[in-house]
Amino acid sequence: MVKLSWLLVVTVVVCYGGVSEARKKNLPKVDVTGYGTVQGVIKTTTWSERKYLKFKNIKYAASPERFKPSVPFVPGAPSNDAHITSSEEEREKDGVVNWYKSKNLFCPSLETLHDFNLDDIDEDPDMEDCLFLSVSTRNRTGNQPVMVYLAGYDVVRKESDLREAVPHYLLEKDVVLVAVQYRVGPFGFLSTMTEDMPGNVGVLDIIEALRWVQKYIKYFGGDPTRVTLFGQYHSAAIINALTMSPLCEKEPLFSQVIYQSGSALLDGIATDKPIECLKQMGVSLKCTSSDDLAQLAKCLKAAKPLDLLRAYSEYLDEMKEFPFLTVGGPSGVLTDFPSKLLENGNFRGYPTIGGSVKHPGVCNAMRDVNSTTFRTEYKTNLDSLKKLFESIGTKNEDQIKYVDEKFPNKIFFNNIFKAVLPAIIDIKGLDIKYATSHALKHNADKGAPSFLYAFNYFGFFSRLDCAKEVLNDVSLADDSIYLFPYPEKVENLTWKDIKMAKFMVNLWTSFAATGSPSAPGLHKWPILEKGNFGPYLGIDFIYKMGFDYSQEYFVTLKDQMKSINIYDNDV
Repeated sequence: MVKLSWLLVVTVVVCYGGVSEARKKNLPKVDVTGYGTVQGVIKTTTWSERKYLKFKNIKYAASPERFKPSVPFVPGAPSNDAHITSSEEEREKDGVVNWYKSKNLFCPSLETLHDFNLDDIDEDPDMEDCLFLSVSTRNRTGNQPVMVYLAGYDVVRKESDLREAVPHYLLEKDVVLVAVQYRVGPFGFLSTMTEDMPGNVGVLDIIEALRWVQKYIKYFGGDPTRVTLFGQYHSAAIINALTMSPLCEKEPLFSQVIYQSGSALLDGIATDKPIECLKQMGVSLKCTSSDDLAQLAKCLKAAKPLDLLRAYSEYLDEMKEFPFLTVGGPSGVLTDFPSKLLENGNFRGYPTIGGSVKHPGVCNAMRDVNSTTFRTEYKTNLDSLKKLFESIGTKNEDQIKYVDEKFPNKIFFNNIFKAVLPAIIDIKGLDIKYATSHALKHNADKGAPSFLYAFNYFGFFSRLDCAKEVLNDVSLADDSIYLFPYPEKVENLTWKDIKMAKFMVNLWTSFAATGSPSAPGLHKWPILEKGNFGPYLGIDFIYKMGFDYSQEYFVTLKDQMKSINIYDNDV
């Protein structure tokens, strides 16, 4: 029987052995005033083989108390030393504060349940101590633009993991790359709307990491006045939420943003009534009372991490969604729903890049299509758009109205599942494209430079397996393949893929440096016009300029209808 604790011990031995080798090779260290000494490794970039320094597993916050806001990490403070192992004590004597803790370095999520045989797990009591960041730099004495990447893309079901942000491409340019991982799922977003469980603590983790960057990034050659915050899907939604949060009005934590396939306008991600989720999880955990919030919070706080994840998994199996952003309450992150804040202009405009991949809704669509609810509805003749939206859980009235006006209803009356599936992929993708483009439009209307894109390049690889099973085309997070060589399966790019990767790296890093994205071969990327959804850049092997982003909304269906000959060309 394989025990997780045994696996963790092996990990520490291997990593600690690496530390001994590091001492022999005299690998770089950085003395950070007020923080301590961090130890790095020397790496090389992919294309030019330039050397850069990477500093991993830097604690930006103390070991968090479950459901409570994070606080800064202070080396040597008793609360931070409570779980130090003997090998860590030796490393602390050398003043190195980015030691490899004897536990999972990624924040626990539903993937934690999937990665191990649950019957064979001895739980690590420190598995929630996961608030780390990494820094990669080519020049510790420079004043380079800083790119802060929020690791992970789905805070509901997936993990936030620093391993994703492999710097081999971006560090071809003169930037400092910071990757941040933060609490996700129930650990990061459950709320009773009280001080004991305010909600949004995953967002507060990110704010704490940004404060760390402001305070210490100069020691790694970074310019704290030029910080670009970027991320995928839910991480992009959180970044967008930060632009409308009063917590970020008080201090300049970042200067520019990039939204990759997401914004805070995503359907169903925000709520001012977060209690129902807690009650259902309380029933699963056999808490004595689901009506007494204080007792319920106490029960959830006392639950073992994996038991909490099991209860959360049962909740998701039934409800399908988890509105992770809490509106109101003591966290102070959001004073109102993002849609209202944007409509009323209660946000700060930033230089912004934002856009979506061609088919961002594939995996979400397949999860819905495989559900019992959908199949029951489909068998009763899914012949109305409203019924379709109800069956897949879409509630955004603006999206429903748009689809009612623009969508080819004929496919539903034909009752052809081959056509219905692309329709669902587009409808689920519409949520993402609509949310991202409308966030950009609000930003442009505020007078801030806004660069809208549609990523339509289909390369050799896809990051998500669920996408390849259904649609052999561009899907969610595929644009990140050309920024980060992760996971390993996407490392060996074709010559076309390499050309796209260099194009993307040029766009993202030039924006970080100057606020205006550029790349060799691109004449100019014009800003979004006020009141419009164009112009926008169609990123492909041969790029194009578009002038009405709604033309990107139903691309799956358009492609499919051409082949089964029931599509009206004027749609």
